[in-house]
Amino acid sequence: MDHDCIITLSFEVFMVEFHANYLSEDWEEDTLRELLSMTQGSTWFWALLVAVQSKNSLLCRTLSHLPDDKLCHQINTGMEIRLSKKLSSEKQNERVDFHKWLNEVRRCNDVLHAEREEYKHITKDNHDLSRRTHYSNDPSSHCTPYNSNSNNQTTNTSNATASSTTCKQCPK
Repeated sequence: MDHDCIITLSFEVFMVEFHANYLSEDWEEDTLRELLSMTQGSTWFWALLVAVQSKNSLLCRTLSHLPDDKLCHQINTGMEIRLSKKLSSEKQNERVDFHKWLNEVRRCNDVLHAEREEYKHITKDNHDLSRRTHYSNDPSSHCTPYNSNSNNQTTNTSNATASSTTCKQCPK
């Protein structure tokens, strides 16, 4: 609202004014708490890294700002357990240079995601093949749509076999 006054302020004075007038009293603690509770979950490692570094950059020039070694520990704590174990097995957690470590973590994460996708495709292909083979070789196991007479079917096989081989679909 006070454009002319704001433009004449130095950055340091502007930040003091901004802090006093617009930030909550405990913004630093809240920001640090958010930073320390961040986890990778099912997202890519790089998304966690960007979020952690962004949150940490808000804490620059405060006592709560994490230096690279502490940031490395925090990122390692928040990353997916499989990624952390892969890094440990490859002795990547012993790296000293923070940026080289980040690139190695990213590489390991990409490898894990590629392996996971490959396993998904293998599982899906095997499942599809199994269904096609079972369906074509055993006509008695073919699924029949749901109808009111499906529970009253009488065949030469036992009721248990009939009920276990008949797939019911939801009515429209």
